[in-house]
Amino acid sequence: NTEAKLTMSSSTLESLTYWAFLKSNNRNAQEKAAYDLREFIENQKREMTTLEWGAFCSECYRKVFDLISSSRLEDRIGGLLFMDQLTDMQTEENEAKIGKFSSYLKMIIKQATVSSASSAITQTISSYTSYASYNTAAVSSSSSSSSSSSSSSSSSSSSMRVGLNHPHSIVDIAGNKSLSLLDLACKVLGHLTKAAGPLSTEMVEDLIKNYIIELLSSKHENKRLAAVWIIKELTLNVPTLINIHLNQVIADLRPAICDHKVSVRLGAIEALRECLNLIVRRPQAYRQQFEKIYNKAVNDLNLGSAPAHHHPSASSTTLMMGNSSADSAMSLSSKHKQSSAQQAVDTHHIHGSLLTFGELLKGGEYMTDKFAAICQITLSFKRHKDKFIRNAVIELIPKL
Repeated sequence: NTEAKLTMSSSTLESLTYWAFLKSNNRNAQEKAAYDLREFIENQKREMTTLEWGAFCSECYRKVFDLISSSRLEDRIGGLLFMDQLTDMQTEENEAKIGKFSSYLKMIIKQATVSSASSAITQTISSYTSYASYNTAAVSSSSSSSSSSSSSSSSSSSSMRVGLNHPHSIVDIAGNKSLSLLDLACKVLGHLTKAAGPLSTEMVEDLIKNYIIELLSSKHENKRLAAVWIIKELTLNVPTLINIHLNQVIADLRPAICDHKVSVRLGAIEALRECLNLIVRRPQAYRQQFEKIYNKAVNDLNLGSAPAHHHPSASSTTLMMGNSSADSAMSLSSKHKQSSAQQAVDTHHIHGSLLTFGELLKGGEYMTDKFAAICQITLSFKRHKDKFIRNAVIELIPKL
């Protein structure tokens, strides 16, 4: 009788209109369908015994796996949205569910990072021409966004989570479905970590100390992009747990901020922004952390020939504590007058450091003594041949 009920409920699930919409190519329809399916499943619980409910949930997880294993990208996106809704659903075997979903997400992230060719991101980034305009708008809305982040985070478990309650990445993913899938998988992983309860601490430890390090050290740009997106999502979803690892996370982000691929740099800056939002809640360490990040950015400008995706050596991490801000700026201005070959090598370091300055300037009074130096450094790159560096200068000027 239990098996018959399970078969009937399973077939009913696929016969629902929601199921067809879950596999459609309309993202809004997919999100609505995922929510409606969760409502249907929770209603079924009232008519089932504990044993039947457990078996039915297992069948739902199997269907999630079937969707994310599909060759159709729309099916995989639908599977992720369905998984995201099931994450908050209370079950008797929540620990097993969290374990399954964590494995599923790592599988989909691996598929998304391997299946996308490098040219896909290159094409996506080449269409990214409104970078300065976006960031100028972001500056004006940053205060309202930060004040509402905690409230939207707390309501995410009970809402429909359309769009997963985060703005999309500033990396342009609209024209690249594989990147869109990767972005969604990272968001769902962040939500899963938050919903894991007692398992959250263990999950964060594993992600920070093993999984993210592995992705960041990869030669594949999509894997490094996935790493910085995961850091951002963990910071948004489990800030208390990330606080413990904040120094390590910021250190791990620095090579990504100076990555030779602009998509990774932009993703890393988003992650750094969320880390800085956590730092401002720790007054005793606030100035010290901003100072260290600033000095590292200046140091990277001086030592721009180090490989971006490797952690710098001990000699390259020596902070410029002996020089005044004005001296550092003068040194950088003269260093900028270099051969075009050396400029090409240093482009990603310059861009990453300018992006970092933009985030640090939001620290207000804590960056006052660095103002003159940042002005001089920024203006020394105003005629740089790289469009991303020029855009970064344009975006910094209103802040300065």
